[in-house]
Amino acid sequence: MHVHARCHCELCTAARAFSDRPLTRITILAHDPDGTLVKLLQAIKLAGNVGHSFSIVVDPDDEREQKFFWDGDGADSIRDVRVERLT
Repeated sequence: MHVHARCHCELCTAARAFSDRPLTRITILAHDPDGTLVKLLQAIKLAGNVGHSFSIVVDPDDEREQKFFWDGDGADSIRDVRVERLT
């Protein structure tokens, strides 16, 4: 694996972003037959890890609406999304 200080490939950028911050492992057991949750997490990773900050809105048509801010320019990033199919 190469990690170059001036390289802008995805691997080097991600390695630099995670090298100086502690990581948190989050485990989710879900029924996701169409891969919707995986696609959501990958979309957040793709948009957020390049420094884009944005809001994530859950249930916007209901009084229980929740908004979450993803700080892509700061502390928030996703290092990896792994999927393991259980039988």
